[in-house]
Amino acid sequence: MLSTKTAISPSGLRAAAVGVINTPVFDRDLRVWEVSTGTEIAALPAEFLPDFIYPVCIEFLTENDLAIDSIKTLIRCSVDGTVRWSRTAPLLGDILCLAVSPYRARLLVEEDKSLKLLDAATGEPVWTVDEDVADSSRARFNADGTRVAVAYSDRPPGDGRLEIRATVDGSLLRALPITFRSPVPAFSPDGMLLACGHSLGIHVTSLAGEAAWEPLTEVAGPLRRIAISSPQNWVAATADASRVDLRRLDTGARFRRLEAGSSVSALAAAPDGTWLAFTTNGTSLIRYRPATDTFDGTPLETGTLSDLAISADGSRLIALPLNGDAWMIDAATWHVTARPPVAAGNTYFTAATWAHDAALVTATLGSGLTLTYSKDTSHAQFTNDWSADRIAFMEYLPDGETILSLHRSGQLCRWRVADGVVLSELSTGLENPAAAAFSPDQRLLLASVIGDRIRIFNTVTGGELDHWTKEAGHQIRDLEISQDCAWLVNARLDGALIGYWAPILLYDPRVTTE
Repeated sequence: MLSTKTAISPSGLRAAAVGVINTPVFDRDLRVWEVSTGTEIAALPAEFLPDFIYPVCIEFLTENDLAIDSIKTLIRCSVDGTVRWSRTAPLLGDILCLAVSPYRARLLVEEDKSLKLLDAATGEPVWTVDEDVADSSRARFNADGTRVAVAYSDRPPGDGRLEIRATVDGSLLRALPITFRSPVPAFSPDGMLLACGHSLGIHVTSLAGEAAWEPLTEVAGPLRRIAISSPQNWVAATADASRVDLRRLDTGARFRRLEAGSSVSALAAAPDGTWLAFTTNGTSLIRYRPATDTFDGTPLETGTLSDLAISADGSRLIALPLNGDAWMIDAATWHVTARPPVAAGNTYFTAATWAHDAALVTATLGSGLTLTYSKDTSHAQFTNDWSADRIAFMEYLPDGETILSLHRSGQLCRWRVADGVVLSELSTGLENPAAAAFSPDQRLLLASVIGDRIRIFNTVTGGELDHWTKEAGHQIRDLEISQDCAWLVNARLDGALIGYWAPILLYDPRVTTE
C-alpha cells in the first residue's frame, strides 16, 4: 500500500489506514482493525470512497466515524462505508484538513485559500477567514480547544509566520514571525508555551502576551499609574488624571470609581490588598479600603508626589514629593515617622524601594544620587552617585544588602547598597525605558521603551527570553506583575488598561534562535 495515512480512535481500541494500493489501476482502500487483537473490522474498496484521488489525512471523529481528506474531497464516513457528508473543493482549488479539535467536534481546513472551521457533525463552516492562508503547513489546537495555532512556511514572496486564533470566531490573537520552512506547531499542556518544530530544531516561545482582557477606561485621557492586589482580585488605575478605577483582575470589569478631585500623582496597593493609597485633590495622601468602601486615617498633606513605595510587609510607606522632603509613614497608625531631606543641590526624589524586611529604604534623585535610610530615620546611612546614568527602576534583592537596578542607558546592575560596589552589569539594549517591572523572584525583567514591544530579560544572564509584539506602537507608562505571577497588567497613554494571564513568568522558557 502506498501513500498510507493512519489514525487511532478516541478510545485507542481501533486503528485505521487509508491509502493507494500499488496495482495497475491504483485502487483506494480503507481498513480498520481492533488494536488489541489485530482483528480486521472493515476493508472497504474504492467504491465506498467516492471522488477520492490521493489520501492526505485520516482522523477518527468517533469510534465508528472517520474524516478522510484527499486534497479535492473531504468526507465523513462510517467504518461500514456510509458517507455522512462530503465537501468538494472548487475546480482549481484544494481542501486540506489541517487539524481536529481535542473533542473532535471541529475540523480546521484550508479550502480554496481560505481558513475554515467546520462542524464535524455536518461539514458546514462555523467561521471562515478569507485572508490569504496559502502555504499553511500544519495546525494544532490547544488542550481545551479554545485556540488553534496555524503555521505558514516562509515561501516567497512573504515571510513565514505562526498565527494563534480563537476557536470561537477565528479572530487573530497573536502572530509570530518565523524564518524557517515546514514548521509544525504544538501547544504545551498548560497552553502557555508554543513549540515549533522545523528542519533545524525546535523553537519555543511563551504565549503570555495574549491579552485576557483589554477594556478601555472610557476616557480619552492617558493612564499613568496602576496597582495590583492579587490576594483581593483587583487592579486600580488612574483614569483621566482625576479618578481611580477599581477593576476585577480576572475580568477587567470595573466595580468602583473613586473621584480624586484633581490629578492623581501617586498610587500604591498594600501587599495583602486590604487598602489602596493615592493622592486626592492633588496634594493629600489618603487611604481607601475596597472591602468596606471607606477611607480611614487622616489625610497627609504631602503635595504632588513623584512616587509612593510600600514595603513588602506592608508596614511602611515612603512618599516622595516633587518639592520638599520625603515622608516616611507607619501604615498601622498612618502617622509620619521621619522626614528624610532632599540632598543639597537636588530638586526632588524620583523613586524609592524598600528592603524586604522594611529595615532599609533607598531613594534616588533626579541627579543620579541614591540615598539609603534606616526605617523611621531622616539621616542617610549610605550615598551612591550614578551620575548621568541615573536609575530608572530598582528593587531590593532578598538579602537586603543589594539592589537590582535598570538604568536610563539600558544597563542592568546588581550593586551593594553599603558601598555602591557593582557586583554585575549587563546590557539590555533598552535606552530610556518608559516602564519596567521585575518578577517577584527578581529572575525576570519586563520592560518597554516608548513605542516598542514588551520585552522579557533574564536578570542573571541579561539574555532576552521573549518579546510581546502586541504592544508595539504604544506608549506604556506602567507595568505591574501580581505577587502570584499569574497576571501582568499594563497602562497605556491611549487609555487602555490591559490584563495578561501570565503564569509563564513562573518558569524559565527555553528559547532557541535562528
